[in-house]
Amino acid sequence: MRTGDTERLAELSRGATSALVLFAEDGSLLAQNDAARTAFGPVALDDLFGSPERAADLLATVRARDRITGEAELTTKSGRVWFLVHARRARDPVTHAPAIALSAEDLTERRSADRAKDEFISIVNHELRTPLTAIRGAVGLLANEVVEDAAQRDELFDIAWENVQRLGRLVDDLLDVQRLRLGAVDLVLATMEIAPLVQETLDLLAPRASSDGVALRLDDRAPPLLIRADPGRLVQALGNLVTNAIKHSPPGGDVVVEITSRPPCVRVCVRDQGPGVPSAFVTKLFSPFAQADSTDARSAGGAGLGLYIVRTLVEAHGGTVGYDTSSATGAAFYFDLPEVTLSGPETPRRLRAFRARKDPR
Repeated sequence: MRTGDTERLAELSRGATSALVLFAEDGSLLAQNDAARTAFGPVALDDLFGSPERAADLLATVRARDRITGEAELTTKSGRVWFLVHARRARDPVTHAPAIALSAEDLTERRSADRAKDEFISIVNHELRTPLTAIRGAVGLLANEVVEDAAQRDELFDIAWENVQRLGRLVDDLLDVQRLRLGAVDLVLATMEIAPLVQETLDLLAPRASSDGVALRLDDRAPPLLIRADPGRLVQALGNLVTNAIKHSPPGGDVVVEITSRPPCVRVCVRDQGPGVPSAFVTKLFSPFAQADSTDARSAGGAGLGLYIVRTLVEAHGGTVGYDTSSATGAAFYFDLPEVTLSGPETPRRLRAFRARKDPR
């Protein structure tokens, strides 16, 4: 091979994401690219496959078939990892002796994506099947005129309507997730006081909380605090947290929303009196389709998208989300948003003027 070609091939392999390795027929290392060096280090074929027997099997198979492709567990610097391996007979370009050329692609991300896809299908299947079963049962009884009592018919209508709404929420969440992932959600930002927006959210959800026997309360101990936000999207984010708290609260429980100043941010925290979150699950809370209990026995429905939507919307506002692990009882979710300050000696007057613009009464 000409020197120039060798240099070109070396440059081509340097940026490859797959690990490329050239072994002699005795399994000793001849050459490797940067990806292989990072993943494996300078290992011989025996060390890479974990035993002389496995390495010998590979060599024998390549000699017999010329090239092979398959999945194999290889020894990396961080432990044993599954790779998609391509191996073929080759020649050492320096000595021209027989060699084995091997490329390996880490399957960790692919397998993780496959698991996520399987979980998504399972969750959506469950979330679709449950309301559809209820709707089919209620509408079937009504269509066949099985139930003659007016009160029972009204109850069946309520069941069907409630589950139609549940399906609608699932579809809306799935569409929102898709738009957020594509960056197709445009925020219309405005400067506003945070407390009235929180109260508006609680007022919207009060009927839902009341029907579940849960009380909603705003605990605003901070002075008037300003943020810059898209009010509709922020109500959506906070509404997801409050709805989640209502679902997990016992009858007679309270859901309290606290607003506090944590310069340079404003913190909004939603606390409930439910069972809380298992410590092993806290790190997964804001991931899509995350559910602490994914079985059919779950008492609260949902596809595990609400907290992911909260995180994405808050981060789009330049904020952060979290879970307060110090809470002794129940669960406490919060988000922090940058505070807008009206500086200068006339700040009180400017704040009154700002309020007047927002509320001309």
